[in-house]
This record gives sequence, structure tokens and C-alpha cells, in this order.
Amino acid sequence: MEIADAQARALLELLRSLERGDWERVTVCDPWTVKDIASHVLAWAEATVSPREQIHQFVTSLSERKRFGGVFLHAQNDVQVRERAALEPEEVLARLEATFPRFNRARRVLRYPMKLVPYRDSFSGEWITLGVIAETTFTRDHFMHRLDVSHAVGREPSAIPSDATVVADVVREWGGRTGADVRLELAGSAGGAYVCGSGASGLVRSDAFDLMRKLAGRPAETLEVEGDAERIEGWLATPATF
Repeated sequence: MEIADAQARALLELLRSLERGDWERVTVCDPWTVKDIASHVLAWAEATVSPREQIHQFVTSLSERKRFGGVFLHAQNDVQVRERAALEPEEVLARLEATFPRFNRARRVLRYPMKLVPYRDSFSGEWITLGVIAETTFTRDHFMHRLDVSHAVGREPSAIPSDATVVADVVREWGGRTGADVRLELAGSAGGAYVCGSGASGLVRSDAFDLMRKLAGRPAETLEVEGDAERIEGWLATPATF
């Protein structure tokens, strides 16, 4: 939860630093703008601290999921952004500032009972628990959206110490779930050297943030693959949970 707090603060600090025009820049989550991403993050925080908002998002998304191929999460994302479209950037930021402390306190309390509630993960298709969402997924969401916003406004992501822990945790989960048999050499402040399986199938060289983009379904620019490229590309095409 200390990492969760740090990642939330880092995202807030980035949003505070933006110029007015930055909020309308389109991100790699096209057609979402920077403001849309911030609205999505805000909506999750507000749903977590407000049972009424949580029920509203659930019921509305359930009724609209057919428009999104039956994928409930896509419908919920759309509801979150659409219902906050009229907010000015300053309003989104002010509500984030007010809600994030309560959001992280709620996560601390709710993560234990939520470990008893099963949930089908939209990324992997596997069954996890809502406790994983509270403890891990929200943290990774803030981390990845900080990368998205930084990319959209033409900045290098500002690194914080817990980034390396988030990267290591994603690599651990992805390697275990895919059965990847590969070595990773990740550059940058959040980088490191990893071995998944025996590492015998080859090597991936990348900036650490860029590998996270790849495993979250975003475009990646720095990946270099050596060895059994077909198998390695197959593993890399399997997303981690963000």
C-alpha cells in the first residue's frame, strides 16, 4: 500500500504540472485524451469510496455492455469517461485531490474482505479476487496511465523508486502465467535483469517502461528480440494485468 500511495502521488504530480492544452492531447488509448484518462482514474476512485456511485456505474454499464461486444469493463470505462466529459480539467484535478486520500484508505480496509470475492480478469481471462484489484491492479493502472500521459504530452516519465518494484511484479506475474522461457535486459531507472523459466529461448532488450507498454497492449518502440523470435513474440503478445 505504500507503493500504491507513491504511484497515486506521482500521477497527481504529473497532472498538476500540465498546461491547459495538454489535457486535450490524445493518448495511445485513442480516442481518450489526457483528461479522459484522468476522468477514468477519478471514476474508479469515486466508485471505491461511494457505494452509491459504485452501484450506479455497475447498473449503467451492465445495461450498455452489448454496445461493447458484451465486455462489461469496456462499457464501464465508457460510462466513467462520458459522465465526466463536461468537467473542466481543473475540476477533474480538484476532485482527484479530494478523493485520492479516501480512495487509498478504503483500499487498505477493503482489500482483506475483497480477497473473498472472485472476479474474472478482463486481461487474462483468469479468475482472481477483488482483493487483487484493490492491492495490485489499481496501482498498476496509476503507473501505466502516468506513462500514457507523459507520452501524450511529449515528456519522459518522471521516475520514482517504486517503479522498479512495479516492473518486477509485472514481470513475475507475466512470466509465470505465460510460461515464458526468456531473459530480459531492461534499461532505465526502473530496469533490471530477469530470467523467466530457464531463459534458454532467447533475450529481450528494452527500456523497462517500454516493455510495460507492450505488456499493457500499447505500442512499444525499443524492444529487441534475440533467439526464438516466434515463441518470444507470442509470449510478449500475451498481456499482463493492468
